Amino acid sequence: MLKGAASSLLVLPSLESPISKYNLPRAERLRGRKTFQLLFHLAQVWEAAALRLYGVAFLINLQHPSLRVAFSVPKRVCRKAAHRHRIRRRLREAYRLEKASFLDTLPYGEVWLLWQWRTPEVPSVSYLRSQMQSLYKRFQLACYASSSSD
Repeated sequence: MLKGAASSLLVLPSLESPISKYNLPRAERLRGRKTFQLLFHLAQVWEAAALRLYGVAFLINLQHPSLRVAFSVPKRVCRKAAHRHRIRRRLREAYRLEKASFLDTLPYGEVWLLWQWRTPEVPSVSYLRSQMQSLYKRFQLACYASSSSD
């Protein structure tokens, strides 16, 4: 034992810690060419001003609902990479702040969302949050309508 060191103060982190609702781990990101091809083939599209949402809900029986997302700012819309990256960071931040409410109202199954910005103006995070909320509500209504008609 080390002299002068308080061994009782050493606390190891638990391996069973709950995942935060405010981060975006790699497993929750949409990745891969085939995934995006499938998303664009199956997705329904909703627009609010300059924000567009591509959404697909796979209503299968999973223990926990799964939400996977991607963010896009097309080069044809915003030519400068620095501006595209700034907009994409703001999209991710707005999503991070809204993620908890999205997860609380998520239907069972797996949901894929692609948020796409459509103008060269750099939006504020508060504006993006309000647009994301309205688009997600429309997506949710469409999901529940399709699941109740089955």
